[in-house]
Amino acid sequence: MNKALLVLLSVLLISSFGTYKALSEISSHRNDVEFSQRNIYGDSSVLNGLELHFDILGYHKNIVWENDIRFTQNGFVSKSEVQPANKTEHRHYNDKVTLNLMDNISPDDAELASVMKEITHDSVNGQEYEKTIYIKDYYEYYPLWCFFSVNDEELIRKYGQSVFYDKNDNNTGLYSIESYNSRKLTEFLKIGIPENETISIDVINHGISFGSSIGYRVETMSTCSDNMIYFYVNNRCTDGSTVEFGRGYGIFRIPYGNVEQNNYKGVYKYSGIDIDADNIDLFYSMDENEMVKALSYDEAGRKLVLVTEKEDETWLKVISDKGDLLQQLSVGEAGDKTDIYMQDDYLVINEKGSYLKLYQLCNGNYELKINTDSTVMDNACDESHNNFDLSIMRSKYYYDGKYLTVVKTHNYRSFILLGVYDNEKLLYAGWYDCNLRGAINWPDDTRINWK
Repeated sequence: MNKALLVLLSVLLISSFGTYKALSEISSHRNDVEFSQRNIYGDSSVLNGLELHFDILGYHKNIVWENDIRFTQNGFVSKSEVQPANKTEHRHYNDKVTLNLMDNISPDDAELASVMKEITHDSVNGQEYEKTIYIKDYYEYYPLWCFFSVNDEELIRKYGQSVFYDKNDNNTGLYSIESYNSRKLTEFLKIGIPENETISIDVINHGISFGSSIGYRVETMSTCSDNMIYFYVNNRCTDGSTVEFGRGYGIFRIPYGNVEQNNYKGVYKYSGIDIDADNIDLFYSMDENEMVKALSYDEAGRKLVLVTEKEDETWLKVISDKGDLLQQLSVGEAGDKTDIYMQDDYLVINEKGSYLKLYQLCNGNYELKINTDSTVMDNACDESHNNFDLSIMRSKYYYDGKYLTVVKTHNYRSFILLGVYDNEKLLYAGWYDCNLRGAINWPDDTRINWK
């Protein structure tokens, strides 16, 4: 038997074993998922007609359980189907594209050349060495690094993945385009550095690492229309003071779109979607004492929806695509744990331990439809599973005009907190515990329906 045939048979044998192992693993876990109910408040018969659909990833994400829970007048019925994880799509994004920024102080920066030379001289024979510097002594404003992501599968199918070519039509890296965009955003925003902001530079085993600055950290949130990204960069330091922005503070706007161009931002030839970093502008100016807690773009109404906080009060604002304030509503007292959920025609603001409010879009304006106490649901998180950090539980809301259904899940814990409100009050709350334990992951993709 020749060598090529032996290799082929070996490959087929390994492949067959892998397929057998995967199918055996799926078969052995086919009936793993069971749920038990623990009522906290109200009568569970109100759930009659409710359906929940969600996935659970397990065992190092090799398999996925596709789950359905259907509620009837007499209780609930759950059904699970186990599948190979690679056959199920688990990415769920609210926006087609996203923009994120981070501060980008690097030992390779020209601004730090002198101090790095000093550190190299003083750290003898690779001994541990640490030096703390004032950032403002070396930088005029924060250097930024920009991450632009395309999340929408339709856009990717239409324009393809971003591809970068050198002169020989070989695919090259993304660095030069990201570097160009980052430099432009740094130059436009000009985020000021607090006087006492420091950073530590450590030398350990001939390696150099930077400690985190603790006064100010760049944090970004963004939303998008079909051709614009609207983004917010925080201005608040940990001590409550604010940093200054050279072009003003508020909501910024940057165009994006498909590019087919040679000699593009340091790349010989580029094909894909990118931001137009040469045309950033301050879209909507804000008072320095106001913070954005959530934002979303209403494509149908061509307007931006903001939830902000100013002087311990939460506000709902609607901004036209021209930058004009169309509507402003006081929501209530602001707290430290605000859960905000935004959909096309309604939004929910849950100030944990206090109130839950739902605003619905009616004839172009938001109207308050639900205003109720949220302490029963919020306290349930503290009381029922007090060994877990439930502050990172994720909430999914569904409003059909009659009921507001709330499903809270924990990324790595096997339980659901389910609540149902009518337009006046909480009708029902209960835990639904899953028997799965160990390495599971609960994606943020719960689908809620009423029959």
